[in-house]
Amino acid sequence: MMTKNIRILQIISIFILLFFAFKPSFCQTEIDSLEKNAETLIGEKKVEAFNALSWKLRNSQPQRALKYAQAAIVLSELRNYEKLKLKALSFAGVAEKNLGNYLNSLTYYFEALKIAEKRNYKAEIAYSKINIANIYIYQQEYHLAIPPLQEALKVATQIANKEIIGYANLNLGRVFSNLANFEKALFYFNTALKLRSELNDTEGISVCLKYIGDVYYAKSDIEKALNHYFAALSIAKNSKLDTDLMSDAYNKIARCYLNQNKIEESEKAALESYAFANEINSILRLREASFTLFEIYNVKKNYKNSLDYYQKYITFRDTLTNVQNIKQITQLQEKHKYEKENEIKQLEAENKQLIIDEKFKIERNKQYFLYAFALILLVFLGVVIKHNITRRKANESLRLQRDTIAKQNEEIRDSILYAARIQTAVLPPLSEINKFFPENFILYLPRNIVSGDFYWAKALNFNGKNYLIIVAADCTGHGVPGAFMSMLGIAFLNGIVSETAHLNILTSNEILNRLRDKVISSLNQSGKEKETKDGMDISLCVIDLETKIMQFSGAYNSMFLAREGEIIKIDADKMPIGVYPRQIKDFTKREIQLQKNDRIYLFSDGYPDQFGGETKQKFLIKNFRQLILENYLSDMEKQKEILKSTFEAWKGQSKQLDDILVMGIKIE
Repeated sequence: MMTKNIRILQIISIFILLFFAFKPSFCQTEIDSLEKNAETLIGEKKVEAFNALSWKLRNSQPQRALKYAQAAIVLSELRNYEKLKLKALSFAGVAEKNLGNYLNSLTYYFEALKIAEKRNYKAEIAYSKINIANIYIYQQEYHLAIPPLQEALKVATQIANKEIIGYANLNLGRVFSNLANFEKALFYFNTALKLRSELNDTEGISVCLKYIGDVYYAKSDIEKALNHYFAALSIAKNSKLDTDLMSDAYNKIARCYLNQNKIEESEKAALESYAFANEINSILRLREASFTLFEIYNVKKNYKNSLDYYQKYITFRDTLTNVQNIKQITQLQEKHKYEKENEIKQLEAENKQLIIDEKFKIERNKQYFLYAFALILLVFLGVVIKHNITRRKANESLRLQRDTIAKQNEEIRDSILYAARIQTAVLPPLSEINKFFPENFILYLPRNIVSGDFYWAKALNFNGKNYLIIVAADCTGHGVPGAFMSMLGIAFLNGIVSETAHLNILTSNEILNRLRDKVISSLNQSGKEKETKDGMDISLCVIDLETKIMQFSGAYNSMFLAREGEIIKIDADKMPIGVYPRQIKDFTKREIQLQKNDRIYLFSDGYPDQFGGETKQKFLIKNFRQLILENYLSDMEKQKEILKSTFEAWKGQSKQLDDILVMGIKIE
């Protein structure tokens, strides 16, 4: 496979050199020529020219591309050029997608799909489904993207359209790459590359090479990733049309260099990526480049630039993935589905009416069939009577089944209630914390009877010093599956703390390292596809009760420290307690000197992730942080009541989505 990929890269490189050696300014000349001709053309030719300009400019100047596509839509509607309108709708959607306006993009795609399905235009149906799936991919709804892509591939295969087959394979590769199924991803990407090579589609080839590079980057094969990124970049730079790909490729190259600790090369590539993204106003590429620059300047200890780019990253990220946008996209999908079903029902109703009218005419002209009809009616009545007898027997059987199920449900509930008592008994008594920090609270609200969240505390003497270990954990799932994981977590922590103390190792990060090893070993996790991905997110503190020095380590779960009118967030590592698709590293230990009257807060993600309020959106971590800041000076029991009442008011009539755990401790 490696030799085959190298040969493909060599062939592509030769093709690029030959193509652009003879046509150094072909692309810009072609655009200038199209714009000049479009001014003089009329009718269908003018619409075709606008569509061609929109397609050529989609990745380099998406705003101009959108204007040409919109002009083509207007002209097509005036002259009833239906197929040209379909193309214009598709191209407008692509331009909006490149500008980061996913809702607008999806609106154009669904309008195109509606027309294509009504006229049964096979190719346009396939293109529209691929375009819609593309938006799901950008919104990280990967499983939603698979059905429309498979449908598009089936249609394209039926009509033997290589271009659409390649397009569908490319996007299936993107889906499986994001789902970490790299074997499938490479299969689809290489299939798309082969088809686009056969079609001499240079832009398509560059896109395939870039995505193959993404797979190798995800597999930590940095050299192969760089080879593919530079090959893709070479094509894009020569064509001077795919600015979006150039921004993406430069960003991926920057991340490769950052991985190799080539900081200066990484910074240069990332700045190029940001400049190209800014040129075309691509929110997606600006988000990615900002995050890379944030990481680069953080490594260079240029914290001002690092903070600036992180703030930009947050702004761009929220623009692309805000909950309201996703909700509107879902509503748009449901609207299309409803309209399609309504059209089918309307056609069925019309057909039924035609049948009724025809029957009426026949019956009117054949009155002598009345007696036969009466005989048929008598037979029908006999069937109905027999059916009623059978139905009564069936109802009696159903009643017995219902009573059996009700009894089984009662037994299951009793078992779960008993399990809840066991889980409560296993949780550590509050006296473990009260002995040293009497001002504390624990808000513990399971979603179901038993919980996947758990808290844990243990005091011990280690090397002549007294320590208190405090844990807040969020296990995979909730209800009974989560409770099983929580029981495992508590058992493991008891064993690990005793073991590390015996070995003269008592650090927060080492406890998490050993806990992760226990979970992976006990659940037989190897990272393979389809195996269990169970685990937990956790925050863990080790407090020296004499010096008040606190060690903190976290797996996804951060913590808050309230001090002198501000909330300090202490970040966790971005990896779980359990199997992880990327390279597993040791957890980080952070040491903080606690002061008198400090308050520390450990929590799971259930509270900030709860949907509610007037707009039915998430409560969000920023509001949770502000709520603690406004009330941290109150006594701890009152804080607990405020948190609980605020949660209930926010949730309202909505269903509680996850287990809730918040721990607060005042340092004496």
